Amino acid sequence: MTGSTLRLVSPELWTPTGVARLEQAAMDALRAPGNVYVAAGPGSGKTEFLAQKAAYLLQTGECSQPSSILAISFKRDAAKNLARRVEERVPQHNGRFVSLTFDAFTKGLVDRFGTALPPAWRMQPNGYDLTFWTATEIGNVLAELQAAAPSDRQMAFFGLGGRFLMDNLGVFPLPINGFDQDSADYPIQAWWDRHVESPQRPRVDFTMLNRLAEVLVRRNPSIARALRTTYPFVFIDEFQDTTGAQITFLESLFAGQATRVTAVGDRKQRIMRFAGAVDDAMVRFESVFNASHHDLLSNFRSSPDLVHLQHRVASEIEPGIPAAISQARADAGVAATIWSFQDERTQAMQIAAWIKSDIIASGRKASDFSLLAKQKIVAFESDLTTALSAHGIALRNDDARYARIALQDILKHEATVLALAFLRLSIEPNGNGALWTETLDTLVPVIAPSHEDIAIRRAADLLSSATSDMRAWMAANPLGSVSGQVFFDRSIDTLGRSALESQFSGQFGSETLSEVMAGLAERADAVVGATSSWQELLIAISAEDAVSLMTIHRSKGLEYHTVFVLGLDDNQWWSYAREAQETTSAFFVALSRAKQRLIISRATNYAGGTNTGRFYELLHEAGVLESSPQTFASS
Repeated sequence: MTGSTLRLVSPELWTPTGVARLEQAAMDALRAPGNVYVAAGPGSGKTEFLAQKAAYLLQTGECSQPSSILAISFKRDAAKNLARRVEERVPQHNGRFVSLTFDAFTKGLVDRFGTALPPAWRMQPNGYDLTFWTATEIGNVLAELQAAAPSDRQMAFFGLGGRFLMDNLGVFPLPINGFDQDSADYPIQAWWDRHVESPQRPRVDFTMLNRLAEVLVRRNPSIARALRTTYPFVFIDEFQDTTGAQITFLESLFAGQATRVTAVGDRKQRIMRFAGAVDDAMVRFESVFNASHHDLLSNFRSSPDLVHLQHRVASEIEPGIPAAISQARADAGVAATIWSFQDERTQAMQIAAWIKSDIIASGRKASDFSLLAKQKIVAFESDLTTALSAHGIALRNDDARYARIALQDILKHEATVLALAFLRLSIEPNGNGALWTETLDTLVPVIAPSHEDIAIRRAADLLSSATSDMRAWMAANPLGSVSGQVFFDRSIDTLGRSALESQFSGQFGSETLSEVMAGLAERADAVVGATSSWQELLIAISAEDAVSLMTIHRSKGLEYHTVFVLGLDDNQWWSYAREAQETTSAFFVALSRAKQRLIISRATNYAGGTNTGRFYELLHEAGVLESSPQTFASS
């Protein structure tokens, strides 16, 4: 729909679209002038809030044609989910809401405007290699740089290690004209010299691309103005996870400008310090951006008893915090309990038996249950897999790595979603019209940058011919006769590898198409032995109807009917002695994944200790009592 035919609504008459109402704090934050910080706890509906704010800005004309709204998320699935929600709420404004990850946004700036970088930072015309250094690799490179440094510069390397990129290089603003010979920041200079200034093809990671994007907008006011004109409104999700590089980039581009920034976050869920999240990012945002503060108090996820428990733990992190109000219905029975077992094998067997009993009694699916642990997931996997399998229930370890990528990240990647959907359509030629439409929607931008009729027709022709070709290939190559790599290489080649690589490269995250397909291939090889057809293989790869096992960090943003927190003991929670607040935040994140039931489980051979004692005190203060699988009723 063109701008001339859109009917705008006055701000006073605007009402939410697609939902009955928003809480008053959300309405206030939605209408607030200037920059806004929204404290949004678990289950508060922050995605819906951002979608409604986008609807308000677009439908009232506050974000006028041809300007757009820019939304920045930290995870690719969050970026996709928000874009999808906005499209559902205001389809007539499709194309005026741009949802990207932080990394995709800064990488896109460097790729598009790289020739405008200052000469000292301009990379070679043939591009660069996107690199992902591990902490060990970073330490090794620093050791090499130290050994090669002049003797009077070697002391500058002491104390640096695997966090160098996030803690040091990531917060250092690049000098526009390059480093001076006597720069006091020699390790940073040496790193850039090694990876960008050397005759070899440049090697950069996303932190380095962020620094290049920052100097780009600082050096080129015209580019910065163009970005602010294009995006007069900016949303930032999960602000508590902002890294030093990211927050300084935001400040360089948007602070003190006409752009109105809405940041959404939750201090209680700040558990990404290991990944570079800065301390008190929200306080810094409110100060630097002169932002108003709004608290969303509704919890649409968890039952009242679970919200009461969450508030007790939340008060430990942030004393005096307002209590959230549950908007969810409550199942009958006790919402939270503690189970103790003599060892981990018994724990696995009894949890598996209880889940099976609950599924039979309630009709719930295996995917309604999740098993969370602070770390060392592999210590639980074998016993749980065996125990659940005995009851005909699958377990999916979302932290398992295939080609160095976590299974959860592989399965959520847009390239994986497309590949698996394409293969399902190849196997099921006579059905699943909804899947065909979804797959076609993904292919259209691969074929052409717009949803014009010619692009849709070309995408439909491609999908039709590709599924036919792949169907014939699978008929000629029985399951087990080829490796997973051959299988997925064939599927991508049939769809058009070069076009897909261009579409998915850096769009929502770090992994390239070939890396994701390599992980998918390894996953296929790992599960093929338990399948007897191509169709069964696809089901086993995604394992949608399975109990999930993952770390608490990986569970962030997810929700389940019943959540088990495994191993609440010093063996798992040793970090409390060193990082009490962040470890308590991890405990809070775990508790808040549950919609109706929370079960704290421990093996008595690990029970007790100084690191978890305070957690048990909080549980008891909130009225959580011990029980057993035999006495804790299904509901």
